[in-house]
This record gives sequence, structure tokens and C-alpha cells, in this order.
Amino acid sequence: MSVSEKRYVIGIGCRRGVPKGEILAAIDSALKLAGIHKNEIAGAASCEIKNNEEGLLEAVKENSWDIVFYPAEELDKVKTNSISEYVKKHAGTGSVSEAAALLRSAEKKLMLPKTKFGSITIAIAR
Repeated sequence: MSVSEKRYVIGIGCRRGVPKGEILAAIDSALKLAGIHKNEIAGAASCEIKNNEEGLLEAVKENSWDIVFYPAEELDKVKTNSISEYVKKHAGTGSVSEAAALLRSAEKKLMLPKTKFGSITIAIAR
């Protein structure tokens, strides 16, 4: 699959301390729900406060994706389908996975809205 076919971005939010295995399982479930193959993912995105989250970093590395971390203020400017007061309190923005995926994507189109897998949220945008 060529790089040009890698047209999707995966936005990932998670609670502190979530292990790599749980994040990998959530990614696999989200991709299956969306009907998208891992090889079609160009990269990942999340909130700046997650830039030292070991499980997240390991999961992204295992998939050979790069990840962009956006400041909460930038994520807050993105119009999303769902806002979480819990996330707003802890991350400084009401949306992590959807806003991050939309910010990094080329077309700004959600293919999978924020979907919760335990302590992890995943959104996929094109």
C-alpha cells in the first residue's frame, strides 16, 4: 500500500496509566468498526498532556505511526460531535480523540466518531 493510500488519522484519548495492550485492542476494535485497515492510517493524534503517556506512545510505536500532540486550546477550537465535562476538567479541552483526529486530517471528515473502549476513546478522520 502506498503512502498516498494512507488517508486516515486516528485520534486517541485515554486515562492516565492505560497499558499498551488495552490501547492496541481499542485501536483494533475501532478500525474494525470503521472498516479501515491499519495500513490505511497515516498517523495518530492526541492532546499535549498525553505526550508522556507510556502506553499510548508504545501503542503508536508498535503500529509504526507518528503522533502529533495538540495543545488543549487548539483542540477546543474544533467543532466536534461530543464534549465531555470530565475531559474538560482533566485535559483542558472537551474533546481529545475527535478534535485531534479532525485537526490532523486532510479532509476534516469523521469516519468514526468518538467511540469509547473502557478508559480509551478513539476517533478516525479522513
